[in-house]
Amino acid sequence: MPLYDADEALLSDLNRITRQTKDRLRSLAVENEKNEALWRRERRTLKERIQRLDRDIERVNYEMLSEKARLLTKISELSFANQNRKAELVEMKLALRLSREELLRNKTEKKRQTVLRDSSCCICIKHMREPAALPCGHVFCASCLRTALSTKMECPMCRKAVASANKVIKLFF
Repeated sequence: MPLYDADEALLSDLNRITRQTKDRLRSLAVENEKNEALWRRERRTLKERIQRLDRDIERVNYEMLSEKARLLTKISELSFANQNRKAELVEMKLALRLSREELLRNKTEKKRQTVLRDSSCCICIKHMREPAALPCGHVFCASCLRTALSTKMECPMCRKAVASANKVIKLFF
Protein backbone atom coordinates (compact mmCIF):
# COMPACT_ATOMS: atom_id res chain seq x y z
CA MET A 1 0.00 0.00 0.00
CA PRO A 2 2.73 2.39 0.50
CA LEU A 3 3.28 2.29 -3.23
CA TYR A 4 -0.28 3.19 -3.73
CA ASP A 5 0.05 6.16 -1.37
CA ALA A 6 3.15 7.27 -3.27
CA ASP A 7 1.26 7.01 -6.56
CA GLU A 8 -1.60 8.91 -5.08
CA ALA A 9 0.76 11.62 -3.80
CA LEU A 10 2.35 11.83 -7.23
CA LEU A 11 -1.06 11.93 -8.83
CA SER A 12 -2.12 14.67 -6.44
CA ASP A 13 1.06 16.64 -7.22
CA LEU A 14 0.48 16.08 -10.92
CA ASN A 15 -3.12 17.32 -10.68
CA ARG A 16 -1.99 20.38 -8.69
CA ILE A 17 0.76 21.14 -11.21
CA THR A 18 -1.73 20.61 -14.07
CA ARG A 19 -4.23 23.01 -12.44
CA GLN A 20 -1.47 25.55 -11.84
CA THR A 21 -0.31 25.17 -15.42
CA LYS A 22 -3.89 25.55 -16.74
CA ASP A 23 -4.42 28.60 -14.50
CA ARG A 24 -1.15 30.05 -15.71
CA LEU A 25 -2.09 29.30 -19.34
CA ARG A 26 -5.51 30.97 -18.85
CA SER A 27 -3.78 33.95 -17.24
CA LEU A 28 -1.31 34.11 -20.12
CA ALA A 29 -4.14 33.75 -22.66
CA VAL A 30 -6.03 36.66 -21.04
CA GLU A 31 -2.84 38.71 -20.93
CA ASN A 32 -2.14 37.76 -24.54
CA GLU A 33 -5.66 38.85 -25.60
CA LYS A 34 -5.17 42.16 -23.78
CA ASN A 35 -1.80 42.60 -25.48
CA GLU A 36 -3.29 41.73 -28.88
CA ALA A 37 -6.15 44.20 -28.34
CA LEU A 38 -3.63 46.83 -27.28
CA TRP A 39 -1.44 46.01 -30.27
CA ARG A 40 -4.47 46.23 -32.64
CA ARG A 41 -5.44 49.63 -31.18
CA GLU A 42 -1.86 50.84 -31.44
CA ARG A 43 -1.62 49.55 -35.02
CA ARG A 44 -4.93 51.26 -35.94
CA THR A 45 -3.70 54.50 -34.32
CA LEU A 46 -0.40 54.30 -36.19
CA LYS A 47 -2.19 53.60 -39.50
CA GLU A 48 -4.46 56.60 -38.95
CA ARG A 49 -1.46 58.76 -38.08
CA ILE A 50 0.40 57.57 -41.20
CA GLN A 51 -2.69 58.36 -43.31
CA ARG A 52 -2.90 61.87 -41.77
CA LEU A 53 0.80 62.38 -42.43
CA ASP A 54 0.38 61.17 -46.03
CA ARG A 55 -2.51 63.64 -46.51
CA ASP A 56 -0.41 66.41 -44.96
CA ILE A 57 2.51 65.54 -47.25
CA GLU A 58 0.21 65.59 -50.30
CA ARG A 59 -1.24 68.96 -49.21
CA VAL A 60 2.23 70.43 -48.64
CA ASN A 61 3.43 69.08 -52.01
CA TYR A 62 0.38 70.61 -53.70
CA GLU A 63 0.99 73.94 -51.94
CA MET A 64 4.68 73.85 -52.92
CA LEU A 65 3.82 73.11 -56.55
CA SER A 66 1.22 75.88 -56.53
CA GLU A 67 3.74 78.31 -55.02
CA LYS A 68 6.37 77.24 -57.55
CA ALA A 69 3.93 77.82 -60.41
CA ARG A 70 2.99 81.22 -58.94
CA LEU A 71 6.66 82.20 -58.60
CA LEU A 72 7.48 81.03 -62.14
CA THR A 73 4.55 83.09 -63.44
CA LYS A 74 5.80 86.10 -61.46
CA ILE A 75 9.34 85.61 -62.82
CA SER A 76 7.94 85.42 -66.35
CA GLU A 77 5.89 88.59 -65.81
CA LEU A 78 8.89 90.42 -64.34
CA SER A 79 11.10 89.24 -67.19
CA PHE A 80 8.55 90.48 -69.73
CA ALA A 81 8.27 93.82 -67.89
CA ASN A 82 12.07 94.04 -67.78
CA GLN A 83 12.28 93.43 -71.53
CA ASN A 84 9.66 96.12 -72.10
CA ARG A 85 11.61 98.56 -69.93
CA LYS A 86 14.81 97.74 -71.80
CA ALA A 87 13.02 98.39 -75.11
CA GLU A 88 11.68 101.68 -73.72
CA LEU A 89 15.18 102.60 -72.55
CA VAL A 90 16.62 101.88 -76.00
CA GLU A 91 13.88 104.02 -77.55
CA MET A 92 14.58 106.83 -75.07
CA LYS A 93 18.33 106.66 -75.74
CA LEU A 94 17.66 106.80 -79.47
CA ALA A 95 15.31 109.75 -79.03
CA LEU A 96 17.89 111.48 -76.82
CA ARG A 97 20.62 110.88 -79.38
CA LEU A 98 18.38 112.20 -82.13
CA SER A 99 17.57 115.22 -79.96
CA ARG A 100 21.26 115.85 -79.37
CA GLU A 101 21.94 115.55 -83.09
CA GLU A 102 19.07 117.96 -83.78
CA LEU A 103 20.47 120.41 -81.21
CA LEU A 104 23.91 120.16 -82.81
CA ARG A 105 22.37 120.73 -86.25
CA ASN A 106 20.48 123.76 -84.91
CA LYS A 107 23.64 125.12 -83.27
CA THR A 108 25.58 124.54 -86.48
CA GLU A 109 22.85 126.25 -88.50
CA LYS A 110 22.88 129.24 -86.14
CA LYS A 111 26.65 129.46 -86.49
CA ARG A 112 26.28 129.27 -90.26
CA GLN A 113 23.73 132.06 -90.22
CA THR A 114 26.05 134.15 -88.04
CA VAL A 115 28.95 133.43 -90.37
CA LEU A 116 26.87 134.41 -93.37
CA ARG A 117 25.90 137.62 -91.62
CA ASP A 118 29.43 138.37 -90.34
CA SER A 119 31.27 136.74 -93.17
CA SER A 120 34.75 138.13 -92.74
CA CYS A 121 37.58 136.06 -91.19
CA CYS A 122 39.38 137.93 -88.40
CA ILE A 123 42.68 136.27 -89.40
CA CYS A 124 42.81 137.14 -93.13
CA ILE A 125 40.19 139.96 -92.95
CA LYS A 126 38.60 138.64 -96.17
CA HIS A 127 35.23 137.12 -96.99
CA MET A 128 35.16 133.74 -95.27
CA ARG A 129 35.86 130.69 -97.43
CA GLU A 130 34.93 127.27 -96.02
CA PRO A 131 33.93 128.52 -92.54
CA ALA A 132 35.08 126.35 -89.61
CA ALA A 133 34.27 126.80 -85.90
CA LEU A 134 36.16 125.91 -82.74
CA PRO A 135 34.46 124.54 -79.59
CA CYS A 136 34.64 128.04 -78.07
CA GLY A 137 32.38 129.26 -80.89
CA HIS A 138 34.75 131.47 -82.89
CA VAL A 139 34.62 131.05 -86.67
CA PHE A 140 37.45 131.40 -89.19
CA CYS A 141 38.33 130.30 -92.70
CA ALA A 142 39.24 126.61 -92.56
CA SER A 143 42.64 127.22 -94.20
CA CYS A 144 43.42 130.19 -91.88
CA LEU A 145 42.43 128.12 -88.85
CA ARG A 146 44.61 125.16 -89.95
CA THR A 147 47.59 127.50 -90.32
CA ALA A 148 46.94 129.10 -86.90
CA LEU A 149 46.52 125.72 -85.17
CA SER A 150 49.70 124.37 -86.78
CA THR A 151 51.72 126.93 -84.80
CA LYS A 152 49.74 126.94 -81.56
CA MET A 153 46.78 124.76 -80.46
CA GLU A 154 44.59 127.62 -79.17
CA CYS A 155 41.83 129.88 -80.49
CA PRO A 156 43.32 132.94 -82.27
CA MET A 157 40.57 135.13 -80.72
CA CYS A 158 40.20 134.05 -77.07
CA ARG A 159 43.35 131.90 -76.65
CA LYS A 160 41.30 128.98 -75.31
CA ALA A 161 43.24 125.70 -75.72
CA VAL A 162 42.12 123.34 -78.47
CA ALA A 163 42.69 119.68 -77.60
CA SER A 164 43.00 118.49 -81.18
CA ALA A 165 42.33 119.55 -84.74
CA ASN A 166 39.46 117.05 -84.72
CA LYS A 167 37.52 119.52 -82.55
CA VAL A 168 37.21 121.91 -85.53
CA ILE A 169 33.68 121.90 -86.94
CA LYS A 170 33.24 122.68 -90.63
CA LEU A 171 30.02 124.62 -90.91
CA PHE A 172 29.24 123.85 -94.56
CA PHE A 173 31.12 122.33 -97.42
